[in-house]
Amino acid sequence: MTPVPLNLTTLPRDRLEDMVIAGEQVLECMRVLGNTGDSIVGEVVNDFEDFAVWSHYPKGDVIDRQTHSQFYYHAHPEQQRPGEHGHFHLFLRCDGIPETVQPADIGVDNALDDFKTPMCHILAIAMNQHGMPIALFTTNRWVTMDPWFDAADTISLLDQFDIDIAKPSWPLNVWMSAMVRLYRPDIEILLHERDSTMTAADEQSADGSAYNDRSIEIASLRDIDLADRIDSVNAAWATIESTA
Repeated sequence: MTPVPLNLTTLPRDRLEDMVIAGEQVLECMRVLGNTGDSIVGEVVNDFEDFAVWSHYPKGDVIDRQTHSQFYYHAHPEQQRPGEHGHFHLFLRCDGIPETVQPADIGVDNALDDFKTPMCHILAIAMNQHGMPIALFTTNRWVTMDPWFDAADTISLLDQFDIDIAKPSWPLNVWMSAMVRLYRPDIEILLHERDSTMTAADEQSADGSAYNDRSIEIASLRDIDLADRIDSVNAAWATIESTA
């Protein structure tokens, strides 16, 4: 899906400046890894020959217990996701969610107490065979089986996502945190599109089971081009600076 171009110059100045910094961090992490022939995906998948679909990488996920941020990498069978090697799922754990932010009323069991380890699924980042990000997407509730938070509440949690630990890979963790900031406007759009998709599906569902409908897996998706995004962000920042 080709994304609608964003007018980055309309973003708040501090948001755009943070995106510039995030772009620099993303490139630096990839540069350092490239110096030793490594990649973002290679930081969690140590042995590509034994890489198994559906398994979580790394084992036990990456969890920052101070910021309550979490992510893991996994893959679907190739025929299900042509052109994709796998994808990262990003979450914010319940302990990092303010009490004022509660799961949405979606007609099915969705309270925090209904889940063993409740988390808010933020988004997924699809990667290609070369370890480059190619798309951002959101999923239906059944995919990760976590509480469903509406778009506005999920967006309010984005600034809290930060993997500020060294293991299993500092470059990977910095990259992951920076990607959320670099694509913050896109993530907001994706989350609103996700809600629109699911609201429409739920209205057409006679028994209110859209959130458990296995035929709806990806709720919203945007293809991305990392180099183009960084160039666009830097160009927008230059425009803002020239008119300051």
